[in-house]
Amino acid sequence: MEVRNGLYASRFAKYRFPYSSPGQRASGWLGKARGRMKDPNDPRNAGPRLGSPFWTYLTVVTGAGCAVLALAMVRLNTAGLPTLLSQPLLPAIVVLSVIGELRPIVTPGKSRPDSGDASLTFCFAALLYWGFPVAALVRLVTSGFSAMTGRHAVFRAAFNTAQYTLSLGAAWLVLLAAGVRAQPLTPWEPSGRELGVLGLAALAYFVVNFLLVAVAVAVHSRAPIPATLRKQLPYQAFVNLVLLSAAPLVVVVMGRSVLLVLLFLLPLTAIYANAAISLKREHEALHDELTGLPNRAFLFKKAREALAEADRSGSRVGFLLLDLDRFKVVNDTLGHTAGDRVLRAIAHRLAHGVRPGDVVARLGGDEFAVLLPAAKPGSTAREVAVRLRDALAKAIEVDGVRFRIETSVGIAFYPEDAPGVEPLLQRADVAMYLAKERQTGVEAYSTAAERAWRQRAERQIAGGAPGG
Repeated sequence: MEVRNGLYASRFAKYRFPYSSPGQRASGWLGKARGRMKDPNDPRNAGPRLGSPFWTYLTVVTGAGCAVLALAMVRLNTAGLPTLLSQPLLPAIVVLSVIGELRPIVTPGKSRPDSGDASLTFCFAALLYWGFPVAALVRLVTSGFSAMTGRHAVFRAAFNTAQYTLSLGAAWLVLLAAGVRAQPLTPWEPSGRELGVLGLAALAYFVVNFLLVAVAVAVHSRAPIPATLRKQLPYQAFVNLVLLSAAPLVVVVMGRSVLLVLLFLLPLTAIYANAAISLKREHEALHDELTGLPNRAFLFKKAREALAEADRSGSRVGFLLLDLDRFKVVNDTLGHTAGDRVLRAIAHRLAHGVRPGDVVARLGGDEFAVLLPAAKPGSTAREVAVRLRDALAKAIEVDGVRFRIETSVGIAFYPEDAPGVEPLLQRADVAMYLAKERQTGVEAYSTAAERAWRQRAERQIAGGAPGG
């Protein structure tokens, strides 16, 4: 599970803090790997404050896991490792585990940190077949390769390795209690009569792994531990039931031929392909085709989640509505093709001008919105609005023509300005029109300002009625 969420959100197996660019498209395995490697602002690598409860928890878990890992490596050194390394089976399992780690199975409605890793299947298979020391080695190599390719912070990689080791160790204790003593030179192949033992070992792995990461999530986000467990348990239990139940099948094949083990690449490829197709369809349904930004449906989904979290934590949510002033002139002067290029440039600047965790969306036409899930009291939202206006005001060149785009931004907050998502959008819309009218660029919603604006609008409508 992984720790994640701006906050940390939990996923079974690893410690992760997922943030991604709002307009990021899925572009295959290589694209995902590059995205993880090249983001210098990845908050997942931001270390905990020294002496904080979270730092203390990570230190204790990492220390315990590293101690157990060291004992496993000492024992492995005298348990026939050289002989095992001279055979192709162990390298094949390591390769399959690394592939499963680098290529998670992401399903619709779930993010990368919520996904399942096929590496769990192969590491657990190594535990059943060769015993704990070899499984710990496979997990160590897998985690190390993932940390290097993803350029993870040392503390993050160490915690992941430690909690994996402790989880495998718990499963191994169950196997030992049942009389199973697999060794590198005397591997164990389970039979149908031992399904109960396998189930208990898998349960031990899941419970330890789930608790270690879920507690980290709760401590970091200062959320109640029981609530965190209840929220994450159903999906994680299902994902890990599937992944762990496949391990005995791998063990049976391991006892036959390394070539048969490699055949597992075929069903894995089919699973990845099916998941990719599903994700592509979901992406198309929730993102704007022109700019790649999230669309209104995606924005409202995230806004509802942010409002629910704000209710639980007593925080506030900010909402920015941006409208490009006189954008129609661009379309009329340069044509719609050039206008589309300008919109894509605007979307790029917005996506790279917000904080990690904020959501940028295109509502349609020349209207954009920014959701601020963690809007602190004070000037945070206004600072974001001003920064975005400055970014959009920089000159854009299209077909040899340079021009600047002015933007009007309206700001509204939950819960003080609106009780729900739709009213929040309406209040931000009112504030945006006030910014246009006053030519201030940025305005925050207030009931007095809305009342005055509506009165002026009604007078204008009434005054223009006789003339049609």
